[in-house]
Amino acid sequence: MAKAKSSIPEGNPLQAATELYVVLDDHVGAIGEMSRILKKKNIAIQSVAVFVDSARLVVSDPEAALRKLQEHGYSAELRAVLQANVPNKRGILADMTQKLGNAGVNIKYLYCSLHDRQRKGVIIMEVDKPEFALKLFRNHQFE
Repeated sequence: MAKAKSSIPEGNPLQAATELYVVLDDHVGAIGEMSRILKKKNIAIQSVAVFVDSARLVVSDPEAALRKLQEHGYSAELRAVLQANVPNKRGILADMTQKLGNAGVNIKYLYCSLHDRQRKGVIIMEVDKPEFALKLFRNHQFE
């Protein structure tokens, strides 16, 4: 039986990234207040996932964002994550997550977004073996 062809192109789609983890109060306007602080410092939010009591962001200047939010009383920290820049092709997420799982890498969480008309998107994830995951995708490239 022939092996199914992966939708993951050759090369390395994964790279190490820094995520800003922020504890949020659960009240009307909490996300806007946090976003406004970053906007005033001219920090771009590149990826974001928001939950009831926290936000996870990839931003243009993580260290400056951390300092500015802490100055405003936020509990925040920087965390190491992986970032995958991927083409808009069906099956990419399935192939990537199955490859990690088959290799024994646990995905702690993942968030991504992609509009039908976009050619590329970004996947942010925290895994329990980041160095191994980076090596695992060393010979893959998204075009």
